[in-house]
Amino acid sequence: MGVVAGLSASLGNQGMILQVLGDRNGVMVCLKEQERICREFGNVEGLAYSLWGQMTIFEYQGRRTEASHTIEEALSLATKGDYTPLKAEIREMKEQFWL
Repeated sequence: MGVVAGLSASLGNQGMILQVLGDRNGVMVCLKEQERICREFGNVEGLAYSLWGQMTIFEYQGRRTEASHTIEEALSLATKGDYTPLKAEIREMKEQFWL
């Protein structure tokens, strides 16, 4: 795992810990930083996971339009690359939230 992928995974893991602790604002801070890093360094898989996580926060906050756009971008990224399991997970999440 490269440095960027490791940093991306670390931010995602920190976000999961904050989610368990109920700190959704903290989760979003981690996910937005993960998104920024992944976009800057071209980590498509990490970016898709970040967007997926952001979608869940947007949905919880009732921000359905943002949730829909975010999950669509994540699905598009997973579809363009060779990320078949990720694509399936995102599609399942999309169907769960009716987006």
